[in-house]
Amino acid sequence: MNDSSSLFLILEVIAVSVVVGVAAIAFLLRAARPSAPPVAAPDIVQVADDRFAQAPIPSWTESSDGVLRDSNTSYDRLVASAQDKTQLFRHPPDLTLTDGKTARYTASIALANSADPAWYEVTLACREGDRLAYAVPITNQVKAESALRDFTQTLTKTFAHLPVGLVIFDSNRELVLFNPAIGDLTNLPIEFLASRPSLFTFLDRLRETQMMPEPKDYKSWRNEMARLEAAAVDGTYSELWTLPSQVTYRVSGRPHPDGAVAFVFEDISADITLKRRFRSEIEQGHAILDCFDQGIAVFSNIGIMTFANQGYQKLWGNDPSSAIIDTGIIEATRDWQALCRPSPIWGDLRDFILNTRDRSEWSDDIELLDGTHVMCRIVPLANGATLVRFQENRTPTPLGLPEPKVEPVEMTG
Repeated sequence: MNDSSSLFLILEVIAVSVVVGVAAIAFLLRAARPSAPPVAAPDIVQVADDRFAQAPIPSWTESSDGVLRDSNTSYDRLVASAQDKTQLFRHPPDLTLTDGKTARYTASIALANSADPAWYEVTLACREGDRLAYAVPITNQVKAESALRDFTQTLTKTFAHLPVGLVIFDSNRELVLFNPAIGDLTNLPIEFLASRPSLFTFLDRLRETQMMPEPKDYKSWRNEMARLEAAAVDGTYSELWTLPSQVTYRVSGRPHPDGAVAFVFEDISADITLKRRFRSEIEQGHAILDCFDQGIAVFSNIGIMTFANQGYQKLWGNDPSSAIIDTGIIEATRDWQALCRPSPIWGDLRDFILNTRDRSEWSDDIELLDGTHVMCRIVPLANGATLVRFQENRTPTPLGLPEPKVEPVEMTG
């Protein structure tokens, strides 16, 4: 091969290599090209500004010394409705921020067209010396908390005048509310109650100060207190606590919302003493009536026999107090009539006992089947009650005394 042929071959190889290289570069450029045209930097800034301006909460940027630099539409509307337009949000004086840190505080804005201020939770973020701020409206939350606080204060004032003791434990069984009466009734110091003791700590202190019935042993007491808590949650706990000091409390447990439970302590010592005295007087009166040989029965204003003494039981041969059901005047007169000779008294007696008006004392005689005569006396009592007294008429039998011996007396003159 001559030199010209060799030269042409070399040039041909170089041309092919150049064509292949250009094609490869074009392919790589097509593969690296994005599907959408890139957005210029000024467009990105515009999109961010639009989103900042349309945010539904007040947002703004300020310098490190608090000079306003930029704000959105919500911020501008708030400025227009505020009374003080010079400085809308006043940061707390102790607020310090460094780059990359955030801080939060609550602020109120006085509005020109409303007597109530608007409340916001402000969040500040520090970036390179500037501050980006957001204000989230919390007016409804503040009003709800204020209403709850006022309601709690109202309840506290109301409970303060109650004569009964009240303690409320939350779902964690910590004391959250009590009234002054509970301190007076249990002798627990206010400092202890204000420390928010747990339910078992509260009951432990009552046991230590002998302000609850003394348990047989500590284990059984703990089991009893666990039952007390469970019953209070169900709303079924109600017991009488008789203390060694002869004071009696009625303790009731009631459930409250959100798992809370309330206990009410009521001093019923006076009621218990009155009931005991009343019961003692009644028992004493019954014992006195049992000493009489006369049969005595007392009927209520609706015709129910409320008392019968031993003389009644001996005369008629039955004890009404042992009957399963109450004995009424109809049943009683039926039993009496069966043991007596016919008499019109029974109908009149039923009408008298069931009639609570125009009543006066009266009496009549009845005769038992064995010939015994009985005086039946009906006496009206207070509150429409009636006393029926049965007295047997016994004719005394003369004693058989010996006749005196009469000896003739000799007369001397």
